[in-house]
Amino acid sequence: MDEQPKTQFAHATDKDKAIEVRRAMLRKALQKVPDDARLQDTLKQLLQPYYIQRAAKQGVFICYSRVDELFALDLSTDLREVGVEAFMDEMDVGNDDDSEWGEQVGKALRNCGLMLLVMSPHSLHDAEVQGERLYFLKNGKVVIPVIAQKCKMQGLEMVIPPIDFVQDYQASLEQLLQLLVQPRKALTQS
Repeated sequence: MDEQPKTQFAHATDKDKAIEVRRAMLRKALQKVPDDARLQDTLKQLLQPYYIQRAAKQGVFICYSRVDELFALDLSTDLREVGVEAFMDEMDVGNDDDSEWGEQVGKALRNCGLMLLVMSPHSLHDAEVQGERLYFLKNGKVVIPVIAQKCKMQGLEMVIPPIDFVQDYQASLEQLLQLLVQPRKALTQS
């Protein structure tokens, strides 16, 4: 039986790592002084499209609740069709060995520079999803929430506004691609 090729991600450069460390430090500082406009502005600067695209080149980790698996699968497939290196555990890790699954997911968490956080009422209450989200934030990685089902996101630490896929999947996908890849590439390959 032919095994599907595993997703291979580009290694982060020293500059990418320095950007992640800076975002992590800013996040920590903002927890202590959340109203500091200078810190907020600096963090927003490090989340401009240029930096989002740099993070996406390291790999895109798709984080989702099992209930939202079909949405995550569609999203992963659509991203891969235009050349975005997306990691989704069900597509990239064999189901034979639980220890291999944990190792591969851990490696993807460490290596990917950007997370697409699939938001739904289920993901809000999924401890694994929230743990992966916090890992990314703690390590200064980029988290983009994508709404698969309407849910209340109050109280979640989100710097980048969510992209709502509920009403128009295709338009939302195009919006996401404009963030993840250079607009020229997104328009010519979609």
